[in-house]
Amino acid sequence: MEMQVDLAALEAKAARAASFLRSLSHEHRLLVLCKLMESPHTAGQLSSSLGLTPSNLSQHLAKLKAEGLIDCDRVGATLTYRISSTTLRPFMAELYALFCGDTAATSKTPVLVAD
Repeated sequence: MEMQVDLAALEAKAARAASFLRSLSHEHRLLVLCKLMESPHTAGQLSSSLGLTPSNLSQHLAKLKAEGLIDCDRVGATLTYRISSTTLRPFMAELYALFCGDTAATSKTPVLVAD
């Protein structure tokens, strides 16, 4: 028996997934998210620990915030950024395990290399 697929619903889900993946498709945004997976950080902490200029970091934070992946809390003049997406946490944990963990360098997981 063949299942009927709701193509419109599938297309909408595919568009959401593509948008999610586009928001992660820059190494600086991935670095920011890795730091935020550890704990919330201020922009100054992120900038100094990642070696990004404040203006460069600001652009990446704005993109991640616009996509609903992070949020910030304000205390006085200080903004502290944190992961806000429940979808993002398990996804980032898997990326970390595949590419950044202790066994990543010795695992048989294929590593993508640019042509």
